[in-house]
Amino acid sequence: MSLAISKAPGVQIPKRSISDWAFGPGLTATLVSPALTTDELSWVLQNARPRVIVTARACWPAMERALDKQDDRAFFGSIKIFTVDTDGDVYPLVSSGAAAESPVGHDWKHLLCPPGPLRFSTSLLPAEAWLNRTALILWSSGTSGRSKGVLLSHHSINSSLASLWIHSDQYSGRQEKWLGFVPFYHIFGFVAIFMLSICTGSAVYLMPSFSLDAMLAAIPKHKITYLYMAPPIAVMLAKSMAVEPYARKNDKGENSFASVSAGFTGGAPLGHEIIVQVYKRLGFRIRIGYGMSEAGSIASQHGLTERDMHFQAGTSGQPLAGVELMIASDQNDFQGGQTKPALTNTPGEILIRSGALMSSYLPLGGLSPGAKVDMAPTLEALTPDGWLRTGDVGTLDAGGHLRITDRIKELIKVQAYQVAPAELEALLCSHSAVADTGVIGVYDQSEATEWPRAFVVVRDRTQTEHQLRALSEELKQLVEAKTVKYKWLIGGIVFVEQIPKSPSGKILRRVLRDEQVPGLETRAKGLARLGAMLELGPIFGLMANILPVLTPIVVLAGVEHLFLPQAGQKLSVSLASPALVFTLAWAWLSFVTVHVPEPYLDEIFHVPQAQTYCRGRFLEWDDKITTPPGLYLLSILAMKVRLLFVGDPCSAFMLRSFNVWSIAVVALLASLCRRRIEASLARKENRGSISSYSIHTGLNIALFPLVFFFSGLYYTDVLSTVSILAAYAHHLDRINSSSSSLISDFVAILLGIAALFMRQTNIFWVVVYMGGLETVHAVKQSKTPTDAKMVPQSTLSGRVNSALQKYSRGKIHDPPISSCWPDDIIFSLFSISVAVLCNPLRVLRRVWPHITIMALFGGFVAWNGGVVLGDKSNHVATIHLAQMLYIWPLFALFSVPLFIPSLMSGLNTLIDLPSQLRALFTTKECNRGIEGSSGGGGEEASGLKWARLFFTYRIYYFPYIAATFILSALVVKLNTIVHPFTLADNRHYMFYIFRYTIRSHPVLIASSSTGKNERKPSPPGGRSSVTALDVDSTPCIPTTASTVAILFLATSLSLITAPLVEPRYFIIPWVMWRLLVPAWAMQDLSSTPLSFVTKLPLISGMVRFGNRYDVRLFIETAWFLAVNAATMYIFIAKAYTWRAEDGTILDGGRLQHFMW
Repeated sequence: MSLAISKAPGVQIPKRSISDWAFGPGLTATLVSPALTTDELSWVLQNARPRVIVTARACWPAMERALDKQDDRAFFGSIKIFTVDTDGDVYPLVSSGAAAESPVGHDWKHLLCPPGPLRFSTSLLPAEAWLNRTALILWSSGTSGRSKGVLLSHHSINSSLASLWIHSDQYSGRQEKWLGFVPFYHIFGFVAIFMLSICTGSAVYLMPSFSLDAMLAAIPKHKITYLYMAPPIAVMLAKSMAVEPYARKNDKGENSFASVSAGFTGGAPLGHEIIVQVYKRLGFRIRIGYGMSEAGSIASQHGLTERDMHFQAGTSGQPLAGVELMIASDQNDFQGGQTKPALTNTPGEILIRSGALMSSYLPLGGLSPGAKVDMAPTLEALTPDGWLRTGDVGTLDAGGHLRITDRIKELIKVQAYQVAPAELEALLCSHSAVADTGVIGVYDQSEATEWPRAFVVVRDRTQTEHQLRALSEELKQLVEAKTVKYKWLIGGIVFVEQIPKSPSGKILRRVLRDEQVPGLETRAKGLARLGAMLELGPIFGLMANILPVLTPIVVLAGVEHLFLPQAGQKLSVSLASPALVFTLAWAWLSFVTVHVPEPYLDEIFHVPQAQTYCRGRFLEWDDKITTPPGLYLLSILAMKVRLLFVGDPCSAFMLRSFNVWSIAVVALLASLCRRRIEASLARKENRGSISSYSIHTGLNIALFPLVFFFSGLYYTDVLSTVSILAAYAHHLDRINSSSSSLISDFVAILLGIAALFMRQTNIFWVVVYMGGLETVHAVKQSKTPTDAKMVPQSTLSGRVNSALQKYSRGKIHDPPISSCWPDDIIFSLFSISVAVLCNPLRVLRRVWPHITIMALFGGFVAWNGGVVLGDKSNHVATIHLAQMLYIWPLFALFSVPLFIPSLMSGLNTLIDLPSQLRALFTTKECNRGIEGSSGGGGEEASGLKWARLFFTYRIYYFPYIAATFILSALVVKLNTIVHPFTLADNRHYMFYIFRYTIRSHPVLIASSSTGKNERKPSPPGGRSSVTALDVDSTPCIPTTASTVAILFLATSLSLITAPLVEPRYFIIPWVMWRLLVPAWAMQDLSSTPLSFVTKLPLISGMVRFGNRYDVRLFIETAWFLAVNAATMYIFIAKAYTWRAEDGTILDGGRLQHFMW
């Protein structure tokens, strides 16, 4: 095969926009990146042996050093060199000392604007005889370790343009304005932008270098109609906050991308989720293409219709016109005969055949005199029957859609470039301290690309950690000095004992990739390996097994000391609960790591964002994330100080493990909060003792399925619960003290802000709920004794005035919730309002920290332009009253064991119904709002009689129940909102609940939901007695009406403002309600009609145990463990793949998992 470069002068052009003039005179252009280092340029010069070099003035120093390294001084000394002043005139100036004319006798104007063939869009060839002449040499990384020249003929380029021309007309028509920032020295930019724009007559607006801001400004300015981009730029368009101002629609419903009809990307994988996000956000579809330099550019691509986007999801589309694709059977030897295809949907190596294929590789060593021509790379790449072996593994379905699943070649795809691991390995091994090394690519979800990562074996294995860190920096600097930027070890350097290899000596890179996923076994091996180096292997091996349990105990002891400094008598018992939760969560994390090692669902946003922070890039933000960065900041801080653990502190596993710690803290803080509630209700000082009921309550709250499930994933819910419980614990300390100090106020503000850094909806809990409880505490503290004996009032107005006087003095209506009726809640809220109005300064002094938090949050909303940080269009606050109907079935499902007393009370009521009815209409009660005993024998006014009839005998109750049903039915009918996200993702349980219930039978669901809206309270006659559990009766004391009213208000505000129904939204309401549930003793049955049951032999023993301990807690624990086990089993064992209607596998064949 004759090589054109040996007959025609070559042109070296390390610049992206002056290559067009070389083709007209019949020159062979060798295009290289201006970013190449001296060593890389030297290699290209050695093989290409150009006759003329045209270089930008800024690139000349590197080029000059590369020329100095050449051995053939006679040849390279005769090369004509032109430098281009890129900052000067439109037509660059020739540098002094260089020839004043081009090799073909034209000046620069003629070279840049040739009068010949380039004026014709139908053909770029000056003569038909030149079809097989090499037009272009591009440099592609090969598995041999150095770049190889890909020889593309005029015929190759013409064939590629013809295929693209046909598909350009077929799908998007002739393009008018393109934006050119893809480098022209890359096959993608050269053919798909530079050459195709000439054929289609499209204008290309060139960007000297890529800048997201410049690109965003250029699109509306020039009315760009088509975007060619690398996958990382598509990720920016989908997620970057910088795009948000350009994505907003104007009054005409258009954004800054309105002129863009479509986009195209290739060179590296891009998830279908990103394509969908760009379409939803900006309004245009992105087409994915598959190709390579050896294939002459693009071989297959997506369609752009909605049907194409759906059925081609996860694929690289169909072959272009004139291109053949084949999946090779594993029975091929590729040495002779006809290549055999594999069966449909059977994986194999991807083969391409077309007129655009390369002629061959440039033989290594070039065509220098005496060089041995090595055609082995070409013979390996091209089969005898004309197929190009791509080295990629994939499948072809019946419709001809190509799906890439793996790669035989060991190349690392960095953005649109290919990096040969062998090149980096050879460079690293040149360092005297390195014994062996292996390089692989690690995928970065946030950048949608791979980064090189090196595994290094050091010669001296006694080096300290400090010495290894210094060596790591040396190796990075070595690579950065010798290679172009995209080859740098951004994936990091990992020191290992040995590089896994096959018996033939080939590096087992898949083993290295598997080592990236640290699990319990990997972590234990890492510690044991470190111990072996220090001759302490057995000790470190033992530490690897017990460290996950011992470490949290130490940390949790510190947390308990912070919140409960005097707790000493039950320290071991109180820590047992968090330690048990930690152990269970760690086991769950281990299962998740094995079966779902990669970020899943919302983790694809959270994990990359945390990893971005881990690299110190705190100003970058994924605008698809709606919540603040508290989770990322705290987890990165925690990972940085966990020096005893081996592994990448920013890996998905390590980030997930942060929630394992957090769930243990949930158990501890919940126990401490319950202990403070008991102290508050009993009006006792915080003496440090903690009841068994509090400890077990903390355990069950941590096992709550909606919280515990996410302890194995990197979600915000667990840490958000921690932040609320920490703020609540401090709040309870404040109301248990007679007065609050300024330090306590500032701590409340800091904890409130910390909670808002986890979730914006926490504002309802730190301001409305805790602020409301602080208000009640303030007005109760303002209670003053009555100056004179209250005179009994016999009129309604007198009774009202008397009640108002009591309320104004702080004696509010706040009975225990166990004896409350609906009117008690109303009177409680009314009395609090009166007390606040009459004591504003005292209340303001108490609640100013919460007012400050609210003001800061309001400032954030004004600055941000909304509550959520990103994806604002899909998270608009609205009125969704139906949320308050969904919460009751959820509470009932998860709290079935806690309803045992209510069940017993209901049975008592049915058995003793006559006496209960008599008690209802004969019991005289005092202090119920504005009615009560007259205290005298005078005749009551008619208004007071009606009030007594209305409130004491509760004639309003049945109309109230009927009104509740009617209002609930109206809410279901008029305010049931089904968010698009709810029915768009079948991986969530809520999808099936809505699909098979609410969406199917709205009337039935309305009635069943509202039926749970009210649970009839027990009449006073059926009220249980308070019985001592543990040391005192504190756990059994019920909470008051004001607390429940404020809890209901905060829950309502947090839920009805959210259009999306997510079970996770109910976590904080349930936790706060669960903390208020009092203990229950089985001996309460002794005075009821069911007392005979307690005398049965088997039951009597349970009753005796129930006298000392709330048996509901054990049932609740078992129930939560069963639910958790079921949901975990479904998540792990019932994985599935998404398929199209025709059975085509979607989303790249990735496994999907069911979850909350």
